[in-house]
Amino acid sequence: DIQIDTDFELLFPDEYINNISERLNLYNELSLIKDEASLFLYENKLIDRFGPLPKQAIALLNSIKIKWIASKMGVEKLVMKQGKMICYFVSDKPLCELTVLKLQSQLPFLLI
Repeated sequence: DIQIDTDFELLFPDEYINNISERLNLYNELSLIKDEASLFLYENKLIDRFGPLPKQAIALLNSIKIKWIASKMGVEKLVMKQGKMICYFVSDKPLCELTVLKLQSQLPFLLI
């Protein structure tokens, strides 16, 4: 699994979901999501139950999308701090310029 090190808050704030066990269940459910359609349904379920997503929750859901994209590109660690992104690629996987350009074009729209 890809490691993300960021200065973004990737969480459901207490003010958004104030029940701890509910929040933990939702984190567990989120960890099992493996595709875009399921993530979309999950997001809509959150909005229906708790209202509009706060920016921390949006960042959390976007981090899942970022992990999927980066994983396909051979990234094992992402550092996103102070407006910069650094990718650490799997050392035994060959890297080509096209991979870097594709990663660069897909990720910016997900960053808040």
